[in-house]
Formats: sequence, C-alpha cells, structure tokens
Amino acid sequence: MTTRAIVTGAGGRMGKTVLALAEETQGIDIVFGADPSVGTSLASCGAEADVVIDFSIAAALPETLDFCVSRKLPLVLATTGHDASGMQAVKAAAEQIPILVSANLSLGALVVSRLVREARNLLAEAYDVTILETHHRAKRDAPSGTAKMLAAAMDMPDATTLSIRGGGVFGTHEVRFLGDMDVITVRHEAIDRRLFAKGALVAARWVAGRAPGLYVLDDVFV
Repeated sequence: MTTRAIVTGAGGRMGKTVLALAEETQGIDIVFGADPSVGTSLASCGAEADVVIDFSIAAALPETLDFCVSRKLPLVLATTGHDASGMQAVKAAAEQIPILVSANLSLGALVVSRLVREARNLLAEAYDVTILETHHRAKRDAPSGTAKMLAAAMDMPDATTLSIRGGGVFGTHEVRFLGDMDVITVRHEAIDRRLFAKGALVAARWVAGRAPGLYVLDDVFV
C-alpha cells in the first residue's frame, strides 16, 4: 500500500531532500509540498493524504498542528527548536492524532542514544559527561535537538553541551565520558543529508494509521 504524504518546509534543504528521495522510494508518494518560499501553504492544500512530514520551522508549529488535527492526519515532527509551550501543544494534539517526534530521524543517532544510555547506567557518577555537536553555519538552534535527545537518553538534561556552527557539516555528535583513568567516546557523523530523509520516510509509513499518541523513533525500531 502506498502512503500519501504532505511535506512542510518543502523549499528548504531537508524538504527538498525528502521530495527527491521519495521519488526513488517505493511505497510512498508526496502529494503536496508546503512552503512560503515556493508559494504554497497548508491552508491551500486540498490533496488527500495519510501523513504529514514536518521539516519547516518552529514558528510554524501552531499552523501545522491545527492542520493535522483538523484533517485527522498523523504527523512526523522533525522540526527542532520548540519551546516548552510548543511541546505542550504537541502533547495536547497527540491526544487526537498520532505524532512521532524526533530531533534526528537517522537509525545511527538512535543507536548512539541507546549506547550512551547504557554507558551512563554502567558508569554512573564516576565519569563526567560532555556532549559536543557540530552543524552547518545555517543551523538555527544550539544546542541541537539531537544533543538534547542524547542528554535526555542519559537522563541528564543539564549535561554540558558544546555547540559548533560552521561550513556545511550535516551533523556530528560526540558524547564523551571522562574518567580519572580513561575517556570513552561515542560518536555519530552524518555524511549525507539523505540519511535524515530516509528516516523521515520510514517514520511516515510507520506512524500512518497508528492510534493517537506521542511516539518516538524508539517505537519504530523496537
């Protein structure tokens, strides 16, 4: 069965990548792309769809949630930088529609989050923890959503995080466990933006048809 998807932020880097990859991927069709930069909006969308993939900006969250709730459409929320009130709105909307929230839709980043969770459990307080993340110069939020995801995986929301912005780096995340006699490093480096687009398409097919609720990438790859 083919999953019909709407993409928000269709004119941005990730939106364009999702559209291009979807053309090469069986089982999913992009039926509408919304982005002010290309002269389209969710309000003008009349296409029948099964899911929305959001790669827009945090400021567009209210419009995206209203659209999805009114149309009873599942949502893959890949946009980062949401504040506490935004996440409260997401939780409220998830009572009516399925929403999969992920700051990083790559399987590799999910593996790293599981590894650092286990490392933190084993090492406990004997090691200091530092997160180092590097992104391209146009990345808006710092620390990144992925860095916050890794901190949350270790139950360390206040973990020291160093953010570097420059060049065209897709995304590199490194968690260091610094002990008195050794240093343990867990690292993930994205070398192709299609990595995140692939994860978005997998997530979209998975969340389409799910019951209302708030989901994460861990639910997809159990």
